[in-house]
Amino acid sequence: MSTSPYLTPEGPVPRERRRSTSTISSGLAEVTFGKDKFMVELSVENYTPDEVSIYCEDGKLFVVGKNEKRNHPKDTILKSFNRKFNIPDGMDGAGLKWEVSKDKVLSITVPRKQSEKT
Repeated sequence: MSTSPYLTPEGPVPRERRRSTSTISSGLAEVTFGKDKFMVELSVENYTPDEVSIYCEDGKLFVVGKNEKRNHPKDTILKSFNRKFNIPDGMDGAGLKWEVSKDKVLSITVPRKQSEKT
């Protein structure tokens, strides 16, 4: 009997929620653009939700992470990343929603503007 990674006890995982974990864990983002939304998924395994900023400005989606650890008074480790994505026309940056899954994958959804929905 074979099992599908897209089948859960709650039923099949919708196509838009399926992701290539190898792509995301390698540091690349998975970007999808559907009829009603624009979606970006990327790994934030070295960051807490408080260390990640997400915002839209001038038709672009910005994701910024900054992590600073102090091991000793003279020893500080700083990790950071900056990602920028062009948001397709007709999307509502003000309606941006995001969540971090238990496997540390950040999922960002930007919905289509209400006037643009058909």
